[in-house]
Amino acid sequence: MPFYKVVLLFIGMLFSLNSFGQPSNEKIAINQIFTEIAGIGGRFSLNYEREFLKNNNFRFLLRLGLGAVHLKDFTNTFNPDLVIPFALVAAYGKKHHLEWGFGQTFTNIVKVDLEYGDKQRQSGLSTQFTLGYRFQKQGRGLVYRLVYTPIIEYNKYFRHWAGLSIGYAF
Repeated sequence: MPFYKVVLLFIGMLFSLNSFGQPSNEKIAINQIFTEIAGIGGRFSLNYEREFLKNNNFRFLLRLGLGAVHLKDFTNTFNPDLVIPFALVAAYGKKHHLEWGFGQTFTNIVKVDLEYGDKQRQSGLSTQFTLGYRFQKQGRGLVYRLVYTPIIEYNKYFRHWAGLSIGYAF
């Protein structure tokens, strides 16, 4: 092989090696845990999200939560209304994200049995949407969210709703 081809090949290899970035010491956070006031989990919820796909500035996450609407029933006894949201969320941005998503919320609520006056639990599914702002760095750290979360309650009644969240990414 002629000398100039060896030199060109060597220079080409050097430039190709330099074009790849070095691995960062900062660990990418793909898990988040956060509390939310209002939002898709009722008046208060604890939520977990896991990123399952990232493409440039797009992130796709799955969310599962546990919340409550009322902690006491109509007899003033501790008997919380359970709210379990699950959702698919997309976020676009580096630190400041536009967030949108949709999912279902399972509810199990205490109602009054009008015939006997007893406690009766009623379960149902509601469709929910999310549109809002998320502040989250790529690595570990605090996560803040402010979102508009309209809900189609029991897939019949449209309700305007919003949420405020603070949490931690790890």
